[in-house]
Amino acid sequence: MRGINNIRGVNSLGSNSGKRPGLPSALRSKFLFVWTGKYDGDNLKDDLGGAAVITVTDKDWTTSFIPPTTAATFAVPDNATFLAADGADDFWFDASDTLLQKTHANLIASTTARTFIKYADVTPHNVIGIGILKAGETLTDGEKIKLNRYFRLWAEYWGEMMDSGYMKSNRIGNE
Repeated sequence: MRGINNIRGVNSLGSNSGKRPGLPSALRSKFLFVWTGKYDGDNLKDDLGGAAVITVTDKDWTTSFIPPTTAATFAVPDNATFLAADGADDFWFDASDTLLQKTHANLIASTTARTFIKYADVTPHNVIGIGILKAGETLTDGEKIKLNRYFRLWAEYWGEMMDSGYMKSNRIGNE
């Protein structure tokens, strides 16, 4: 596992020093929504300061992370901004533009080009961050590397093995 994924802190929410590194400001400006553990009531609060929240239905945990044991579901706002941001991924909305409810399992299985899920490399796969790109934003190879590091994305997230990615116990390599 990529240098044992810098094993110190792998399960302590992906931070090796006790301080979570921030998303670089040049990348922050490309995001519509970023969540890293703050709540607005039961809903996931946008770290970027926007009023939008990811709605949580049947929240059943009290931690700053989303545990795999949750039965809760998650949905972005049902509006044109989030629909456009979802783009061709059809992750938050289906192909007919109907809003979808996502489970913890859906979140950690995601390998979309527009929504990024930060979760622990090994079980339990606690979700510790969510990021959604703005509509029309594209990423350079260098930005993908930065996202790999910030969101602790799977080593093959972008369709090829990348040294900047992480081994995940819920993923196997392409054979």
